[in-house]
Amino acid sequence: MFSSGFGGFNFGFGGGSRGSYDNDQFDQEDSQNNQEQKSVDTQELYNIIGIDKKADINEIRKQFKKSCIKGDYRHPDKGGDPEKVIKNNQIKKPNIIKKKIQNNKKKFKKLNEAYEILTNPEKRDVYDKYGLEGLKEGGGSQANNPFDLLSNLFGGGGSRAQAQRKAKTKEHTVELTLDDVYKGKYLKTSFKRLRTCEKCEGKGGVNAKTCIKCKGQKIVIKMVRLGPNTYSQTQQYCDECEGKGTTMKEEDQCKTCKGQKIVENLKELEVPVEPGVPHEYSYKFVGEADEAPGIQAGDLYVKIVIKKHKLFERVGADLYINKSITLLEALSGFFIEIEHLDGSKLKIASPPGYYITNGQIRTIKGKGMPFFKDAFSYGNLYIRFKVEFPKTKEFKPDMVNQLKQVLTGNKKQENIEKGKKLEYMQNYQVSDLNPNPKGGKNQEQDDSENDRHDRRGHTQNLQCAQQ
Repeated sequence: MFSSGFGGFNFGFGGGSRGSYDNDQFDQEDSQNNQEQKSVDTQELYNIIGIDKKADINEIRKQFKKSCIKGDYRHPDKGGDPEKVIKNNQIKKPNIIKKKIQNNKKKFKKLNEAYEILTNPEKRDVYDKYGLEGLKEGGGSQANNPFDLLSNLFGGGGSRAQAQRKAKTKEHTVELTLDDVYKGKYLKTSFKRLRTCEKCEGKGGVNAKTCIKCKGQKIVIKMVRLGPNTYSQTQQYCDECEGKGTTMKEEDQCKTCKGQKIVENLKELEVPVEPGVPHEYSYKFVGEADEAPGIQAGDLYVKIVIKKHKLFERVGADLYINKSITLLEALSGFFIEIEHLDGSKLKIASPPGYYITNGQIRTIKGKGMPFFKDAFSYGNLYIRFKVEFPKTKEFKPDMVNQLKQVLTGNKKQENIEKGKKLEYMQNYQVSDLNPNPKGGKNQEQDDSENDRHDRRGHTQNLQCAQQ
């Protein structure tokens, strides 16, 4: 733990003459910590899904689907409707069955939680080390660490204070179709990042010497005079070593990184896109962004952007489509077929006797998008109807008589006096609109008329003044 010759810290708590932590005490605490870590359960979630701890993400997903249908943690719908079970079997104590169904719902919730954790690389890594408690605490517990005890007492110097600097997070955007999001998929994507050169292990080469100008600090301080007895202090990267802190001859530089200590490489990732994922949702991959010697790798966020679909419009978990039908179909019923996002055919019918009005929206329940994090529940599909009238501009008298016999309702008819002037309606034209927001003449004529009026009024005033 500590090197020989370390005499301990005198905390002055009383009792002993020195009140210090010696090596035996630290070793004893480390032993206790190791025993605590060994007792952490990191197997439960794997048992719930029914997989081995070495299973990859594809195996987890396959087994999860099986467990949703069969097994102790299956979806409640796969266990039967409680009301039907009670009625068909004439059970005298229905509360027992209802409690059992409720218990199945709780188990299925555990299955979903296990799937969410084990398909998230960051959460899975924490769980494998510290169990569920580690996830609740936001990572591995550092309790009872003697170095953290010293840090708390003296305000620094503990393990957290010695934590390595971390590179900035990066964002990588990928586009998916609505079809992909409906079904879910494992997306393979690649991106460029900076990593420590493996050839020279981030040293840049051999025979590196500490930069004389910055003394290995990588930065230099410059004083800028602003005025009499006024200076400003600025920091900037050392131009001698290019911010590396060391210098070396060109022949000693690493041939792979050219002495830069880092190289750019192409990283391939597999992203588990879940069914129903929201637009611009981001998946986090810990330590997959840039890194450099002495700087911990940053985190990568893969953002999902969903392309617009030519037929379906998504609003949350619901889907909307626009459908045009003829006036005949609107009045007498119709049958249409729509290809859904998973390739299946939806056969939709409107029974005769029920008419559709223009702009009306009809609902098909359970045919929308799958709920995010609950792929067995779905939103609704909404169909907006546009009723198209016949293209013929006029009907023959016999056709009008047939319509009168079929269509109900009283038509308002006034006796038209002979020789009376009638006003006939014309087609609506945008060009006929008056561009003047004030009404009256158009804007140019109105402005010109105002100018003439102002000039005439001004002349009259001058004449009156001369008199």
